[in-house]
Amino acid sequence: MRFKTRISNLYTLTRLVQALDRIGKFCWLRLMPETVNFIIIPDFRMTQVWAVLEVETIFEEYVVQSNADNVINLEIPVDNLYRALRSAANASDSTIRLSKKNNQPLLSLSTTWSGRAFGSNVVTHNIPIRVLSHSYVSAIKEPTAPEPDCHIFFPSLNVIRQVADKYKNMSDRVIISANMSGELQLSVSTPAAKVTTRWKDLENPELDPSQVDDVNRHPSQTRNPKEFVHMRLDAKDLVNMLRISSVARRVIACFCEGHALVLYVYITDPEDEHTAVLTYYISTYVD
Repeated sequence: MRFKTRISNLYTLTRLVQALDRIGKFCWLRLMPETVNFIIIPDFRMTQVWAVLEVETIFEEYVVQSNADNVINLEIPVDNLYRALRSAANASDSTIRLSKKNNQPLLSLSTTWSGRAFGSNVVTHNIPIRVLSHSYVSAIKEPTAPEPDCHIFFPSLNVIRQVADKYKNMSDRVIISANMSGELQLSVSTPAAKVTTRWKDLENPELDPSQVDDVNRHPSQTRNPKEFVHMRLDAKDLVNMLRISSVARRVIACFCEGHALVLYVYITDPEDEHTAVLTYYISTYVD
């Protein structure tokens, strides 16, 4: 198998991996001819991340070859990858390739540093990884969720994060609520007080008839638009998800009552030629 590429958007890739580092220690990196997937399924937390990026969003001169239809699956320690990317912040050129040393598979990040006096220097970070078999990854399935009871565009994640950070210090649980009238609430309750932050005049995205069997019968259309859907979440999980705020362009939140909060975090704009979206599945606590 063979994998090699130049990094064309180091900032976005670094911030993406930084956000993933808050969710889990290891990432399943799936390299395909047209797309790159970053998947995190932690054993001990209630959040999963399934990211799909078109190759051109972050890479150029991209080559991936394998006997399994040119698909390569790798398990990567996220923290090691983040540290390597962070060290490359001011490099003039960065490449990633799959290598091996003493039968240990490695993901090698090479950075070129240009200097007037001494020419160019190349620094390589070798990250030990594990190659995942097709039989292993075929047993891993993306979560499924029922049709949402409410779907809404989030305001700036930075704004929500500032509020969630304060609430996290008050309780380990927060309640996030939304309705089909463009309203969003984030609340925390303690024996001493209950605090709520409200946002109004947000947009509820329209349903795509090609993706829904009957729009008029969809749960979000049959309920009172002023009625809130409430989700009780782990405060730390929510704050960790909001770390993606530095690269998030827009976020659609789908409230599946009694199941999960599903967040579609787009790190590209609608008019961009290539797309990249992270899907967060955050389990809810049921009283």
